[in-house]
Amino acid sequence: MDRGNVHSDELVPMIQRVLSSSSMNVSELSAIAVSIGPGSFTGLRIGLSTAKGLCYGTGKSLVAVPTFEAVARSVFEELHHISTITILVDAKRNEYYCGTFNRIDEVVRQTKAIHVGELPTNLSALHGEHSVIVTDRCDVIEGNYSAMRCVDIKPYYRGTTIAAIGLQMFRQQRFADLDSLEPLYLKDFVATTKPKHILP
Repeated sequence: MDRGNVHSDELVPMIQRVLSSSSMNVSELSAIAVSIGPGSFTGLRIGLSTAKGLCYGTGKSLVAVPTFEAVARSVFEELHHISTITILVDAKRNEYYCGTFNRIDEVVRQTKAIHVGELPTNLSALHGEHSVIVTDRCDVIEGNYSAMRCVDIKPYYRGTTIAAIGLQMFRQQRFADLDSLEPLYLKDFVATTKPKHILP
């Protein structure tokens, strides 16, 4: 049976199972780290709302980890010969979320929403054995830019990396403001509705 999107139903029980398996409760945590985006509007809202709820309920501090920074670190840790990473995530409506990282300082050079028509310009300098494109649309990239090396982004969405970066930020006292923090959307939300079926 297709249950559809069940993140909002399963996230809190999943957190409870993880804590239970570690023989911990949420009050023993030092802080709460959350992936802040860019990414799915719904997923970011659910994740941040849950993290804020835990922080408000326990008095813990919140650490907001940029999603692309965590993905880039996961890639660098696994692909040791790679020095430059470009992350392209389908943002729908012919747009991509785009971020570029290098191994030297692992800082973001560019994170924004770009139109699909901008891809040739952004990808033209990425050919080389030490560069890789990390994306959820390898079919599009490889179909139009056969010389570019692509890897699927899904294996690099890792909670362990979010936690590791969150720990660093916690030690640096880089906490988010609970009241004002919003997800890193990069683009405006556009609501869509499925067409209604009209009975004959």
